[in-house]
Amino acid sequence: MSKLSNKLTIILTLYGREDFTQRWLEYMNYHSCPYKIIIGDSKGDPFFDDPKNLSKNFPNLDCSYHRFDPSDSNHSNFNETNSDIEPLVYYFQDKLPTLFNLVETDYVLLDDNDNFYAIDDFEQYIEFLESDNNYVGSRGRADRFWLYKGMNISSINEPYGNKWIAFSMANFSIEHDSSIDRIDYLFSNVNQDHVLINWYSIYRTSVMKDVFDSLKKVDPLDLFASEALALALILNRGKIKVFDNTYFLQQHGSSSAVEVIRETYPLPIRRMILQNRWNALYELVKDFNFNVSTQKRFLNSFSGMLEEHLTVIKNRADALNKRYNFSIKLPKIYFIFYKLYYFLDLYILKKKFIRPKQLNFLKKNTN
Repeated sequence: MSKLSNKLTIILTLYGREDFTQRWLEYMNYHSCPYKIIIGDSKGDPFFDDPKNLSKNFPNLDCSYHRFDPSDSNHSNFNETNSDIEPLVYYFQDKLPTLFNLVETDYVLLDDNDNFYAIDDFEQYIEFLESDNNYVGSRGRADRFWLYKGMNISSINEPYGNKWIAFSMANFSIEHDSSIDRIDYLFSNVNQDHVLINWYSIYRTSVMKDVFDSLKKVDPLDLFASEALALALILNRGKIKVFDNTYFLQQHGSSSAVEVIRETYPLPIRRMILQNRWNALYELVKDFNFNVSTQKRFLNSFSGMLEEHLTVIKNRADALNKRYNFSIKLPKIYFIFYKLYYFLDLYILKKKFIRPKQLNFLKKNTN
């Protein structure tokens, strides 16, 4: 039992992917996670229909389960005819505040069911936050992995497998002294994985409650914009520290509701214009308590982020398609080339690829 087990609560947000949820619970149960877990489900996993299933199947966990209907919104325009406002935006802005209000610990962590955490190191991040009030969040390095089969080294959307590739990602603290400088950094780099991944930091609960109370007050925004603005509100309140040790591993290539939304609606600036969501943005900006010049700088930085997002998404999709097409047309050549690169880096260069012990759990339930 961790000496700080009463300091942290983990909120697991769900929207489908029931097999990944079972894997997540098995992993945390195997490691006897000492922290309280609150599960917020906006789709309805039938496993949780029987309240006894959690304690019976995962006796080492302290879990509570809460089911939400995304269509049950406090905002009157949810049921507008032919509205293409994403239901998850309402879950994000309406229901997450409800989950945060259930948290009684000083610190909180938001999680998805495709992550593997090195929970033994959580004490380090909590102790750091205890020691420095200038910081609102703390974490270690966020790395990624994907599963593959045979000689097709492309990622597969499955929860278990004997073959995987794991790689480290760029991770940086956000420690500017000025809040607008921290927000500028966020908006200028939000399309880079190392920035949005801060979503999974350990945060002060009081900060997260304030942030999501602000989001709940305004009409729904775009999901991508809501995530970025939530991080901006967090950074307006303090810094985020990132340590250089593995914090968690996230599965690359596992489908999620958010990814489907981003693929279906890839242009947040177009959505915000067509659905007239600017009033909600202007209302939310008031909660930053900026003066006039700083508010203008904020809005310029935010609009620049939305404009850049279009180019980044297109370029990223083009690069992935080229690599995928090459792996399909010449699978053996691609496999040999990638494996040579992998082993050279893993055992000699040691710059990108890693073999984390957490992934040994993936061999479970494989033939």
